[in-house]
Formats: sequence, C-alpha cells, structure tokens
Amino acid sequence: MSSTPVAAATPPTNPFLAPQICLRLAYFTSFGDLPSLALTCRTLQPYAETRLYASVEFYHSTLALRVCKVLIGTERLARKVRTLLLVPDNQHHPHHHHHQHNGHNRRLPPPIWANADYWAIVSETLRHLPCLTNLTLSDPSSVNRTILDSSPPFSLTDARLALPWTPSLAAFLSTQHDLRDLYYNDVVSKEALRDAVLDRGALRGLKAWEGPVSVWEMVRSVGGAKGLEQVKLIVDMEVKSNANLQRGDVGAANGGEEDIRIPRALSHLRGLANLRSLSIVTVPEHRSVACMQAIAAACPQIRYLAHFPLPSEHIPRLKFLTALTSLPTLHVLELDISHWTPKPQGPFQRMFAVEAKMACAPLKSVVFWVGGERCLWEWVGGEVVEGGDAVDVVEGGAGGAGGGERGDRDKEMRDAERGGSGAGGGSATSTPQKPPPPKNSQSPQSTRKTKRVITTDGSIESWRTSASQHYWPVQSVVWRNY
Repeated sequence: MSSTPVAAATPPTNPFLAPQICLRLAYFTSFGDLPSLALTCRTLQPYAETRLYASVEFYHSTLALRVCKVLIGTERLARKVRTLLLVPDNQHHPHHHHHQHNGHNRRLPPPIWANADYWAIVSETLRHLPCLTNLTLSDPSSVNRTILDSSPPFSLTDARLALPWTPSLAAFLSTQHDLRDLYYNDVVSKEALRDAVLDRGALRGLKAWEGPVSVWEMVRSVGGAKGLEQVKLIVDMEVKSNANLQRGDVGAANGGEEDIRIPRALSHLRGLANLRSLSIVTVPEHRSVACMQAIAAACPQIRYLAHFPLPSEHIPRLKFLTALTSLPTLHVLELDISHWTPKPQGPFQRMFAVEAKMACAPLKSVVFWVGGERCLWEWVGGEVVEGGDAVDVVEGGAGGAGGGERGDRDKEMRDAERGGSGAGGGSATSTPQKPPPPKNSQSPQSTRKTKRVITTDGSIESWRTSASQHYWPVQSVVWRNY
C-alpha cells in the first residue's frame, strides 16, 4: 500500500479548528506573541512558524549566527524563509572600533562580520533556502569573495547587495532570471569589471535598477534589462571618465580634466520604452546641463527625474530649463540646491518651481533638496503650494491609504491563502512582518497643513525592518514611487 508523500508536511488536524481559522489566528496574532503561540499549541505551530520564519532579518550578530545554524540544521524551517536580511548595525559603525569610557578610548572586540567563519556559515545558510525570494546582504569587510553560490537553490525577485564585485557574484546574478528589483552598492574598479562579466542576456527580467554607473553599463552591454521601469545611477567615484556624453564631445568641456564618471551610460537609456523613473546621484553642477540634455534626447517619456543640481548661474540655468521642454510627460522633478550660497528659502524656491513649470507644463510637483531637508512644491488648483518645509519619509508606511496595521495583516493573510492553507513544506507564502510606523507619524490627511508625510510603496517596503531602515538611505526609496 503506497504512503501519502505529503503526510509529513501536513499540519496536525484538529476537529475544532479548520485550517482557515488556524491561518487567521496566526496572522492576526501580534508578531511578538507568535513564539508563544508556536510553543503552546501544536495545531497552530506550523502556521505561527510560517509567519515567524517568512522573514529573517537581523543585524550581523551572534544571534544572527545562531539563527543561521538553526536553518542549516532544520530543513522544515529553512523552507519557510522567503526573506533574508543581514546588514551591519549603524549604531555601531563598522569602521568605528573604539569606545570612549570615562575619558579613555578602549578598543572594542572585532565585529562578527570580520570573522571569515561567520561568512562561511552565512554562505552555507543560503544553500539551504530553496524558497528565498528577497535577499538583502551587506559585507562591510569587502574581503569575502564567494558568499553567493554560482548555482543557488533559489530564484530571487528582489536583491539588495553591498558585496565586492567578483566572478562569483557575476555568476550568481547571471542565474537570477526572475530578478525584478536589484540594488547594488559597492565601489567597483576597472580590474573587477574586467575579471567579472555577466552572461549574455543576464537580468533580462529586471524592472528596477539602482547601482553604480560602471555596472549599469555592463548590464546593458550584455543585452539585459530591456524592460526597466525605474533606474537610479550612482556615479562612480573611483572610475575616471575617458568617455564623453552624447557623441563624445561633452565630457571634455572642462579642458579634459579627469572627472567623476557620467559616461556613455546615458546613451544606454535609449530603447527603454517602459522607463518612467530616473535618478542620478552625485552629479557635479558643471555637468548638470549636459546630463539633462542627454537625458532629454535618450528618454523623453520619463515621468520622474532626480537628483540634479540646479545651476546657480543664470545662463546654465536657462539651458537646463530649455532641456526640460523636451520632456512632455514629466510629472515630478527633484533638484539639489545644497551647493547654492546662500541657500534659497521659500519665496526663491517658489520662483524656481514656477520657472520649471513654465518650461515643462506637465509638471505636478517640484522638490528641492537643501542638505538633508526635502522641500516640496506642488500645483493645486492652478497655484503653486508649498507642501512642507520638512518632509518625513515613513518607510513601511503609516497607512497612507488608511489601512494601518490591520490592513497589513489582511494583506498578509490573503497572500498566505493564495499560497494554500497548509503551512508546512514551504507551500504557503506570506508577506514579512512590517515594522510599525514611528510613534510621531501621522496620516497625510491629518498633516496636510503642516507637514507632508510621504509613505513608500508597500510592495517595495514589505520586507524592510528597523535594521534596513537604519541602513539604507532615504534617497534610495522615495524615487521608486513614481
């Protein structure tokens, strides 16, 4: 007589508790009470574990090491993991190894991420997570070369990596055909780019890219990422520019001096018919006009554009505004005025916002960055209105649509039900627990007269916890809403 192959993965049955009820109990239980629920009720244990282990998010610590060892030794739990996040704790900066006590500096013990054995266990853990879809991983030491395997058992849809660019990493990314959102943050040298090359057609399903210009050039040169909708380019500070913008005659505008690189990468934007959002970080002021002209020629269909420095001199600013006239669908423009002396205040910001609106009629809002302050101006009823002198960006959201914590749990439960009522064997899917909003956060409606609270998209932020909120910069999140 044949045995049932899924019997071991089937949760214990209870005549008084239907699977749908167990599922609801687990997903409406507060996250902090889930361990107690799993330990005290055998019927609810698989459902509680599914929600507990769906998202494993830690700072680099001994606790993270213990959890990794548990996942390696327990296949049942490892198959439940959908999200893995391991990042350094910014409250103890990776490069600050000294602690001051009673006026004396004491050297702290080396952090756990400096230990090669720790990364060997992390790498082994990744080989035991067949259902992993979201991965956030940062190696502050930048010395480990083979953390990610070239033949992983999982297929990612979202990845945020701060790892050295190595042949192992390039081979790993070449296998991720389902990857839709990729953030890569590390300094990449010419030698590393030469030694680690992506396979032809790699990352062909990518929808959002955020990373260095040099790696972006490689992604496009191998024929990948043709369906990109959002692009954020981080200008390489190490790689000097010998390539010029637009037909090779713009880059030498400063007498051929070596400058930070804003290369032919802009020409790779051509052909991206679905591109809606574009951001280029650390553009120098003297290249702002050239970049804007190149973008207007390469992708006039974009709806969101940032974070360009607004030229402080009149003639370059006129050229900048003239380039805006070639963007007929632009809705949001973010400009950096931190380099201005003195810094433009409210009335002057309003004047520049009106100038941008005159050059680009479809504009709905203009944002000015003054250091870390983000000042919003928008058009309401034909008039330009200041949205707030300071804008709070609530990562994970305060319920911008009125959903709140209850709405988040409803979404988690629906996602789990779509994955099946069983909680074992990794068959059920769930959305990781979101962090609660800051205590002083309010809904956009309640703060409209004083502050505008911008809530980031829930689908993007669903896996971000307090650890990732401290680690990843705000500027890397806001642009993805458009």
